[in-house]
Order: sequence, then structure tokens, then C-alpha cells
Amino acid sequence: MNDKNYFEIFNIPIDIEIDKKKLTQSYYALTMKYHPDRFMLEDQNAQRLAIENTSKINDAYKILKDDQLRLKYVLTLSGVEFVEGKETVPQEFLMEMMDFNEGIMEYKMDPDEEARISLIEKLTEIENKLLLDISPFFTKFKTEPNNEIGLVLIKNYYLKNQYLRNIKNNLNG
Repeated sequence: MNDKNYFEIFNIPIDIEIDKKKLTQSYYALTMKYHPDRFMLEDQNAQRLAIENTSKINDAYKILKDDQLRLKYVLTLSGVEFVEGKETVPQEFLMEMMDFNEGIMEYKMDPDEEARISLIEKLTEIENKLLLDISPFFTKFKTEPNNEIGLVLIKNYYLKNQYLRNIKNNLNG
């Protein structure tokens, strides 16, 4: 299981959208197969490998079961680079978000549960619209995984969605 990508570990195709039920079934099967307790009577090398394999399986599952983490992983596998701390959402998106951000500021100055719920509903609408707009490119990724224009649009979607996720976490926290 040395240098396999996370999709190969679970024997599923590299894709943005995956069968999460199959992922979970594969995860449990591999966890049972490589669980360190099964190697207690083996030599230290076999025990170390079991721990490494279990760790890799857990890391892979954590990434692939989360839509946003999986999206970034797929983009990275496709050669899209992410520079930590230097990635920004497109300027036009920030302009669209100005009114929404004003609503958040108003909520922060005068917290009200009804206002918070309204903001979360608007946020969900924005997320749904973004997903609807990018869905054709997710579908196209299946047949054209190296389409540069598609990859740029998918990366922009990822960045926008991460921005919205951070806002939602801030409102819920």
C-alpha cells in the first residue's frame, strides 16, 4: 500500500463525486484487514507496516469522505497547485458577497437567532447555486480530467465554497 493515491487504496476511480457507501464499505474492510491487533504475533516490521497502513487508510478515508477535502485532493492530483495563505476567492465573488457580509456585521453587532437562521438559509442558497453552476464541470471531469479551463473553474468553486464554509462555521460557532 506504499505510494498509492487515496482512491487506489479503496479501489474507486479518481473523481470529484464518489459513492460514499462503497467508500465506507471499503474502509471497514481494509481497517479489519490491516488492524494492528491482527499483527500482534508478527515481527516488529510487520507490526510497523500494519500501523503505517492503518494510518494511511484513516488519512485517506478522512479526505475522501469530506466533499471539500476530496475536491482539493482531486485538484491536487490533477496538477492544480495551492499556495497556502496566498489563495483568494475571485474578486467578482467578493463583490457579490458584500451585501451578505453586511448582514453578518449587523448580526454580530446585534445577535438574534432569527437573523442567524436567515443568514444560514441565504448561505445555503448561495452554496446550492454555486454547486448547480459547477455541476456540469464535475460531470465533464469524468471524461476530461485534464481540461485546464474546467480545472480553473473547479478550483474557483473550491475557494468560494471554502470561503462560505468558513462563514457558516463562524455563524454556527
